[in-house]
Amino acid sequence: MKKTTLFLLTSIICFSALPYTGYGFSGYNSTKNTLSTTRNPSIQTETTDDDQNDKEKDIKPDVYPQFPGGTDSLTNYLRNNIRYPDIAKDNLIQARVIISFIINKEGQLINPSVLRTTSSTYELIKQVESQEQTPTTIKHIETLKSGLKALEDEAIRVIESMPTWKAGMKNNEPVNVRQAIPINFKLN
Repeated sequence: MKKTTLFLLTSIICFSALPYTGYGFSGYNSTKNTLSTTRNPSIQTETTDDDQNDKEKDIKPDVYPQFPGGTDSLTNYLRNNIRYPDIAKDNLIQARVIISFIINKEGQLINPSVLRTTSSTYELIKQVESQEQTPTTIKHIETLKSGLKALEDEAIRVIESMPTWKAGMKNNEPVNVRQAIPINFKLN
């Protein structure tokens, strides 16, 4: 039985091209990965007053939101709460899932969604799809896609279950701040 671990790095990553900031959980570097953007259609969000003001959501705060206890506590929280889905583990699927969400003025996490999923499995799916389609290859493609979806769902689940954060501040007033956390699922 293979030992599974999640590699977590406690550095802060600022996505300079986007108004997202977040904590990086890394250890998964591969230049062979194929970048693919996916959205999680099963996550339904309701429009709230916090969603109405896009300008407020993408504001650059003076003080960024903080997980209770800081970066080390966030790392421990993720390490202790993320479960590698069996379908992904059984099919040796690894991925980097970046989850975007908003920390509102009350420190609550709202609207988590998959910002991007990167995995070499996407390249494998394209290769299998380009071959002659048989019931076996169709089932294999469906299994690979299900494994990737399971990783995305697990990342969303653990983010949604986070406790209330300390809200971001701008001019000594709490503000909504968009965050992004990359979570790497890697098998050893």
